[in-house]
Amino acid sequence: MAPKRKLGPSSEGAGPSRPAKSRGLTSSFQENTTDPFLLEMHHMIRTLNCKMEEFQAEIRAQNCKIEELRAKVVGINEQSPSILENPIDENLTTREPANQGQCELMIMNNIKKRVYTDSEVQGQDGEILKVAICYNGQKITSGPLASARFEVVVLESNSIKLQESLVKGRPEVGSVLANEYISQFSNGEAVLQGLKFKDNSNWAPGKKWCLGIRILEEFNVKIKEAISGPFRVLDRRGKASEKPDIPLLDHGVGCLEKVGKERVSVLKKNGIHTVKDFLQLYHVNPTKLLEVRKEMYFKCMHNSEFALFLLLCSNKCF
Repeated sequence: MAPKRKLGPSSEGAGPSRPAKSRGLTSSFQENTTDPFLLEMHHMIRTLNCKMEEFQAEIRAQNCKIEELRAKVVGINEQSPSILENPIDENLTTREPANQGQCELMIMNNIKKRVYTDSEVQGQDGEILKVAICYNGQKITSGPLASARFEVVVLESNSIKLQESLVKGRPEVGSVLANEYISQFSNGEAVLQGLKFKDNSNWAPGKKWCLGIRILEEFNVKIKEAISGPFRVLDRRGKASEKPDIPLLDHGVGCLEKVGKERVSVLKKNGIHTVKDFLQLYHVNPTKLLEVRKEMYFKCMHNSEFALFLLLCSNKCF
């Protein structure tokens, strides 16, 4: 039996030899580029890469801006080291605004609830009004801000923003203040002496006004204005009959609310001359005080009220 011939490239009947299959990733991807799914994935990857490059470029731009702001803050701090008692931190950036603090004007005491025209505006207890310029709640005692010039203005009672709430006087009266009030801080503090109104607030919405304090000069820092609580401005002719907010023991009984001249005469006739007398009788002999109260009621009753009182008594409804 004849031996079998060894098959090889040159053997007869052998088909053409096939090239070796490439195992590389590129060749494999190229062989499958006709697959729609792979083409779409390839497009998505390229899009994401472009977006990532744009995002990285934006981050680099933001970092440059932060560095510029940091340089500006450090420059301001170096040029004006005494503008504030607490210097600005060199490491401060726009990412940490809460640590920057705030410069603001402050009215140090409360204004009386009732102010009279042609009388000096005072604090709640009759003291002189004081204003100060502060940083983070602490008074600034040195630097340009400690001697800044400021102005006092009048605002509507519901004031939130100073510039939008300025009170414009009535045409026939003009400015509601007696004079334009401009002053200057000394070591970060000032007193408001001679501040007077020449018009009352009865025509204003809510019949009340507020005081506003604002800086007249420009500085490298923003300074928040001061706005007081609301108060009424009354005509000076009513000052004689003004009743104190908190009566003292040695005050006459006429200082009590709803106690007019006629009722004062009844109280005095019964030996009640001062607030102390009134309180003593209230604690020692309240029954007598009740009788005095009835006498006050009858004396001050108008004719129509007295007729109604008699009608109620006759019907035993009183």
